[in-house]
This record gives sequence, structure tokens and C-alpha cells, in this order.
Amino acid sequence: MWAVPFCGWWQTINQQDLYDATNPGPRPRAAPPGATTQATAATATNAAPRRIIELMDKITLLNEARYAERLCQRTARLYRHLQASTVFLSVLGGSGVMSALAQGVPAWVPVAGAVVLATFGAVNLAVRPADKAAANEADCKRYAQLRTAGQSMTEAELSVALNKARESDTAEVEALREVAFNDLLREMGRSDAQVPLKPHQRVLGALA
Repeated sequence: MWAVPFCGWWQTINQQDLYDATNPGPRPRAAPPGATTQATAATATNAAPRRIIELMDKITLLNEARYAERLCQRTARLYRHLQASTVFLSVLGGSGVMSALAQGVPAWVPVAGAVVLATFGAVNLAVRPADKAAANEADCKRYAQLRTAGQSMTEAELSVALNKARESDTAEVEALREVAFNDLLREMGRSDAQVPLKPHQRVLGALA
């Protein structure tokens, strides 16, 4: 489940910076102007931090939904590119096989075509990239809708909706988790907190 690594990475981000980035304007003050009694000042002092915590928790949940959306986008694109590659190479291999009907074609051409056709045709049948891409695209739309609806939800309602959305998640590509997380950080202007990527993750990130 993508939520587990996300929660761990999220602890590296300064929550107050996120609050400032998503809530322009002055921060809530502990005691409002005109407070005349000690009881009123104490109540306001306690209420403001609670309100900030509630906002921060909701922002975190919304960012979790955005992270899931980016992960689904990346995964869907990777499978779409894989689908296009396997189809192209299968057609190319099939053309090589058909070249055996023509005169003057070297014998190795149809043999090589048959190998390419069989290999990438098998990959297409085994991996089924089109189906996995469609499933991730559906998940992406669901999380995008959740982010929009979440603006008017309370923290508790958003948490329940997010957990419900996770129940029907399709399988993701493990190596793309860090790539999607870095996407989110760049969107928030926190490129300094990006997770270092391994070489194979950089390759997959470029393909996706």
C-alpha cells in the first residue's frame, strides 16, 4: 500500500512550511484583538493551535490523495508506453516473418522477425499493459475527484473517504513510489526535500 512509505517520507517535510504555502496571508493568532479577559485569551490561545493542527492534518490528507494520483499517473503512463512498444515490435516482427514470402530476402530476416514477434507478443499477453494502464487511469480519476470533494470535507470525513479509496487500489510499480513523491514535492516548491533516486528509478521515471 502506497500510504505506508508516504507517511514515513512525509515526516521529513516541515509542516508549517506546507501550511504557509497552502494558506496565504497572516497566520492565525493565539489571541484575537480585543480580548479583555484572561479566560477569553486562554481559550483563544488553545483554539488557534488546535485549528492549525486540524488544517495541517487535512492538508496532509489532501497531499496523500495527490501523491496517490501522481503515482497512478506515472504507473499508467509506464504501462501505456510498454503497450505501444510491444505492439510496435510485434508488428515489426510480423513484417519480418511475412518477408519470407518475398524473393531475395536473407534467411535470417524472417527468423529474427519470428523471434521478435513471439517474444513481445508473449510479453503483451503476460503483462497485459493495456488493462493495467486502464485500471491506474481509473484510480487516478478517483483520487482527483476525492481531492476536489475533500476541500469541503472535514478531516474525519476525508480520512474515511481516503481509506475507502485505498481499498480498491490496483497494484502499482514499486520503483515509482519515490518518483511520484518527488513530483509532489516539486509541485509544493520543496525540491530540497526530494528523496534520492536509484539509477533504475531514474530510468523508469523518464519512461513514465
